[in-house]
Formats: sequence, structure tokens, C-alpha cells
Amino acid sequence: MEANVSADSASGAPAGGKAVADGQADKPNLRTAVLHLLREHREPRTVKEVGEEVTRVYSHLTPTGGVVRDALGALVAKGAVERDKRQGAVWYSIVEPAPVSDNGANVTETVPAGA
Repeated sequence: MEANVSADSASGAPAGGKAVADGQADKPNLRTAVLHLLREHREPRTVKEVGEEVTRVYSHLTPTGGVVRDALGALVAKGAVERDKRQGAVWYSIVEPAPVSDNGANVTETVPAGA
């Protein structure tokens, strides 16, 4: 009996039909790079700041301001990044996950006074 193998999986291409160019497999895409940089800084950043740093740190990425804005917008829609408008500018920051206890529940309880 012969296994049913698609052309993509037989060629080693990733699922979804998009081939990865030689040497590109270990390089992050724009959204992953943006998330990484926002996690490192912890303070809000503008689109311009994020774009300049992406270009400096990830030489294989050279996004325009509009492309960075679109990537940030997609990350906001997924809940991974927060958008804040202040001082006439839009600032983006990473959304920190709520702490989780050993049993998997979110830790948001406070300790009663006098305990």
C-alpha cells in the first residue's frame, strides 16, 4: 500500500504551500521580530521606533512604516500587543500574560490584610 503524500510534504516544504528559501528557515518573520523586540524593551514604542529597530537588528527585514503598522495592527487584533494613543502618537507595547499558579489557574487574588 502506497502512502498518500502531497507534493509539498514530499519536497520538504512547510504546510500551506509556502516554500522557505535556503538560509531563511532560522530567520524570524516580521511579526515574530516585532514581538521579540517589544518583549525586550517592556516600554511602549512607536511604529517608527519599532521599524527602525527591526531593520537594524534583523538585516533580512526591511519593512516600510506601513508594513510595520499593519504587523502591529494584526498583533493587536490577536491580543498579543496593546495600542495606546497619547501625546498625539500611537504607542505599542507587549501584553504580558497573567501569572499562572501551579494548578494552572490565573493568579489574581490578593492576600487579605492581617493574614
